[in-house]
Amino acid sequence: MGIVNKGNLEGSEVNKKFKNPVTLDDKEIEFVLEKLQTAQYIGREFEMFYNVWVKLSNMKKDRD
Repeated sequence: MGIVNKGNLEGSEVNKKFKNPVTLDDKEIEFVLEKLQTAQYIGREFEMFYNVWVKLSNMKKDRD
């Protein structure tokens, strides 16, 4: 076993795999939006919630 050099990971399949891994249908987006509403957010968590909420809402609007 050897140490993996960070340079060896550049351009690897692992990096390519995460370029745009998410494709959700309308029901899945609605489910996530509903679950996000039921959680309680403290401090900076709310900022992350808002960013995710906006992105999911835009994904849903773009399909209409």
